[in-house]
Amino acid sequence: MKKLKLAYLGSGPISNFHLPALKKVGFEVITIFTRKNSVRSYNFSKTHNLPVPELNFSDFLEKAKYADAFVIAIKTEFVPKNLRIIAKFNKPVLVEKPGALYFKDLNNLKNKKIYFAYNRRFYKGVEEAKKFIEKNPNTLTTINYPDTIKTKHQFIINGCHIIDLLFYLFSDFKILNCYKVKNKNGFIVVLKTKKLDLLNLLVNWGSPDNFSISINSNNKRFELKPLEVGYLYNKMQIIQPTKKYPLRSYKPEIEKEFLPRNFKFKPGFIEQYSEFKKVVKNKVKSKKLCDLKSAIKNLKMINQILKKI
Repeated sequence: MKKLKLAYLGSGPISNFHLPALKKVGFEVITIFTRKNSVRSYNFSKTHNLPVPELNFSDFLEKAKYADAFVIAIKTEFVPKNLRIIAKFNKPVLVEKPGALYFKDLNNLKNKKIYFAYNRRFYKGVEEAKKFIEKNPNTLTTINYPDTIKTKHQFIINGCHIIDLLFYLFSDFKILNCYKVKNKNGFIVVLKTKKLDLLNLLVNWGSPDNFSISINSNNKRFELKPLEVGYLYNKMQIIQPTKKYPLRSYKPEIEKEFLPRNFKFKPGFIEQYSEFKKVVKNKVKSKKLCDLKSAIKNLKMINQILKKI
């Protein structure tokens, strides 16, 4: 089977996850552009069995004309400028999230084949959480975001995953209120969907906890904790007192557990690139990948939250 040709921008740590996955599903990197650090660039390309890297962007673009698609996996600050150039090829592009620090930097891009690599959309647990919400309306949901880096920049480039997941799961929502902690340990955002779901986003900087989403409705609970794993609960297990522990306790009982499909690759990456391959090969629009409109919506919501706190 003929492999699809790909032009790749980037050589940072996240590329160590992108490249094995895209190769696995049938993409072939025909040209790669990295920053001008020849030793590091050559070693990177050799490690991943790639062509000799282009250190001149014009040379990269010349070879990229023969590619079927592009992947951009560089620092967020440098994406908009490069994306505007790549977009002119009018070919499918997969961009490492969030694509920009400010939503205005993604405006006026005419290429409708641009998608963003929000791989968490492709977790098995997330798929089941979406079904749970569809079957159980008017949920009460708590989102836990205990990032160790306490900066607005980090909330944009990493918190965007949480915001995108919430849009993916609930379609739409608005901010009801924001509450900031005086000692700068975090903040709380209360959100409400059009279907009257209530969401409580807890940004608790540095807390010794996992990222999580807990969705409650109709005496049932669906939890993503960590986000890679899903659990469905619908009853409590009663544990009777013992001499060692003389208190009756109650433990949520797991009805179903949903693990990542493939532990050989970063969760969601194989499914994400399989979906991107369909876009490239069949020339169709993806309903599951994060498109340009959704990426802009994510950044707008993050901007609103940061302004309020």
